[in-house]
Amino acid sequence: MENVFFSRIDAGISYPYQLENLIEKSNIFSQIEAGRFVAVKIRVQDAGNIHRLDPLFIRVVSEKIKEKGAYPFLIDTTSYYSEKRRDALGLLKVAQLNGYAEQVTGVPFFAADGLGLQEGYPVISDGLLKETYIPYLLNECDYLVVLSDCKADPHTGFSGALKNIGAGLTTKKTKLKMHRTVSIKVDDELCDGCEECMGVCALRIPKIINAKAVIEEPACVRCSKCLKICPQKAIKINNLENLQLAVSSSARSIVNEFEGRVLFINSAVNISSADDFSSVSGNLICDDIGFFASYDPVSCDKAFLDTAGVDLFIKKHGIDPLIQVMEAEKISAGTTNYNLVEIANKV
Repeated sequence: MENVFFSRIDAGISYPYQLENLIEKSNIFSQIEAGRFVAVKIRVQDAGNIHRLDPLFIRVVSEKIKEKGAYPFLIDTTSYYSEKRRDALGLLKVAQLNGYAEQVTGVPFFAADGLGLQEGYPVISDGLLKETYIPYLLNECDYLVVLSDCKADPHTGFSGALKNIGAGLTTKKTKLKMHRTVSIKVDDELCDGCEECMGVCALRIPKIINAKAVIEEPACVRCSKCLKICPQKAIKINNLENLQLAVSSSARSIVNEFEGRVLFINSAVNISSADDFSSVSGNLICDDIGFFASYDPVSCDKAFLDTAGVDLFIKKHGIDPLIQVMEAEKISAGTTNYNLVEIANKV
């Protein structure tokens, strides 16, 4: 059974202070040794989405790592489907716009996969993928701290610790492979060749042939932008559950690579329905809950879902987020058998 340390939000106390108290009381950073390099994985979302990880939370985490005498820095990987974050220069610009600059967080930010063209190195995965390609930078890190903002997700139902590493710590080679475990289909009877899908695709993949949209080609990452904008609802994504299985498979490889050197903090604040690649904020789907911390990503995500209520996420996107959690447990990325240890906030 894994411990999940939980700080329940108290609106009368500073949120960063509550996170700091959780880290101190749980002693979650006890394994971090002085003089070591600590990568703090965050999720940089497109600029304009205000319901994202608060930079002050990152500041708290980085300062507590510095107190251990270690050297923290922020990382994320470039995006396959977001034009704004497709290369390292764009990712850095968006990170700064979102408040993740060193002047605010206290630590520098790096694109883990170089300029965004690195293939990375392969790590054996259990489950659907069999093999995951991760950035070379990870091979130089002594510890990994995964700081995730919990939210609803239109592709996986829920995005937390597992998705933050399973999708967010891979190179584009695996991102594409992961997303292509699902299929996309155009219903010719509904499609009227309006060309809306052509204008929304960052990779310019859709074509109009014989007055019908044709989307299938190897570079399509199934981001669903074309699906959402189609006025005739002619575009469908099938086998969407495979994406959750792929996320869990990839997450297992990261956990294995950092065995005994990784920990997870889930921020359940500003829980929204916005996509990572969206510049809109989406709606908040519930009140702020608190912070969860564990050495186990499966327990950390499961504790959050149990506290927030799984039905909340199923209702939002019609997808059961427990698929990724149960699959991750099945392939030994963690356990759903956890002990919730509530940490009282100091006044």
